[in-house]
Amino acid sequence: RKQAQLSSLQSQMDEHFLYNTINTIYCEACREKAGKSANMLIVLSQYFRLSLAKGQDKVGLDQIEELIRCYLKIQTMRFGEDLICRIEDFPDMDQYVVLKYLFQPIVENAIIHGFESSRGCHTVEIIFRKEEEFLYFEVKDDGAGMPEATRRLLTEETGTFQPVKGSGYALKNIREQIRITYGEEYPLHIESREGEGTRVYFRIPLERRSTDEK
Repeated sequence: RKQAQLSSLQSQMDEHFLYNTINTIYCEACREKAGKSANMLIVLSQYFRLSLAKGQDKVGLDQIEELIRCYLKIQTMRFGEDLICRIEDFPDMDQYVVLKYLFQPIVENAIIHGFESSRGCHTVEIIFRKEEEFLYFEVKDDGAGMPEATRRLLTEETGTFQPVKGSGYALKNIREQIRITYGEEYPLHIESREGEGTRVYFRIPLERRSTDEK
């Protein structure tokens, strides 16, 4: 218990440092009249405030969507009209909680790996769908895609336990979180064609938000 309390206090100090540092950089960007960078920092600050979530492992699905929208706002500032983002959600997302680091990294992969090496107008589609007592989540892009050998390697690596490091870090990490929390019967799926884009999706049980969490 003492270790958990200490970790929580240390986490709060990390948050305090992060917010103050971002604010310092924001003020300097304003002084230098770097308006675009200053606006990115403001959105980044909002993103981290949502992401850190006072040290909680699980947050509301509505907060997850807001976090993703913050991230996408930063990327649209960078790519401009070349990046088109669509999000499908459902009305009662605020009634459920999920592990907070399962979602945004997949969106980030779609943009970083899908679009940076394939400049031009691209679309990323994000789906939150309630299927009975399960959450279906999907990220689909029309970016660079990947060779079948790479896709197969990532699928194999995310299907068995390994130290989370090296190539495909984010997907391995997400797969391990799902495996530990929900079990082996909830795999992470990857579909891709080189030059045509990538689709990553998973399905996990929905967990209702407790009264204390609302």
